[in-house]
Amino acid sequence: MVLGSLAESPPALVGTPTPFASVETANIPIGGYPRTIAVNPNASRIYVADWFSDILTVVDASSHLVIASVPLPAANNNGIAIDYNTDMVYVSVEGGIAEINGTTNKVTGELPLDFGQSLAYDPSTHTIYGSSGNMDLVGADVRTGSVVANISLGHWANSLAIDPYTNMIYAVGCSGVSLGPCGLQVSIVNGTSRTLLRTVHLGSNAYSRVTMDVKTDIVYVFVDAQLVALNGTNGKVIYYSNPQICGAFDSIAAIPSSNEVLAVPPGLDYLLVYDGASGALVNMYSLPSPPQYVTFNPNTNEIYVTLFSGQLLAFHSVANVVLVRTRSHSCNPP
Repeated sequence: MVLGSLAESPPALVGTPTPFASVETANIPIGGYPRTIAVNPNASRIYVADWFSDILTVVDASSHLVIASVPLPAANNNGIAIDYNTDMVYVSVEGGIAEINGTTNKVTGELPLDFGQSLAYDPSTHTIYGSSGNMDLVGADVRTGSVVANISLGHWANSLAIDPYTNMIYAVGCSGVSLGPCGLQVSIVNGTSRTLLRTVHLGSNAYSRVTMDVKTDIVYVFVDAQLVALNGTNGKVIYYSNPQICGAFDSIAAIPSSNEVLAVPPGLDYLLVYDGASGALVNMYSLPSPPQYVTFNPNTNEIYVTLFSGQLLAFHSVANVVLVRTRSHSCNPP
């Protein structure tokens, strides 16, 4: 592997995926079409947004029971952000952001901010970030609802990640070109000074998602058929790696304790696991049906995955399986 450049396509991997049933801790019926997941480890709460409804489902992370179905003031846009200090939950809905008390599970207000599905929250500055429908990253103080930052990116902010320890924000999206390639870019924004530090041009033809490992300060983005790792401070490319799959991933999440990256492949009954240091595929979980979204709970060592069939799966993260390389190449998992 050549750091900072495209790595050669590795040979295909063969091995036995880890069956969901062997590591299952819960199979929770949510109903509808569950999509986005957010976790508050401190409060032991899991929040699930639905594709097509105005309901936010609240699940107890200890008992795995549904404890509330919160009616939202408008149709859900599937963006969720949490203030771990106050337990407030912010959900993007049509025309605004619903404010939900995480203790009472009641809507307490609505911020007049049309941010779509991508939200990020900085607890140290009480600022919630999202895209305003143009090529700007907008930040608003949740205590007043007033806009405190408007940063021109030059591209859409389709996916956001934030480091609460450094106040750095990572915005991924396509350029404003209406025809032709997406022109994928990653913007690094200083949330303290609220200034754009750097834009990394990755040139992908597809939309992407972003996540980061707060322990290693590495940002991960899938670019077409490549997993890209970036230095979270200066944006320099650490590596490109072939993720052994065709097409763009729909959801990714980091496991800081094991330095791994979880990824939802398009249309397959698998959850893939990559080594964060090298980008190598190190594990797979076979699931009952194609997953929609993934996240991780560090307090319980559980992975959460939504299925379009109406379920929230919970299972433990386990040690890597042994994967054997063969000479032939395939971009589908075994």
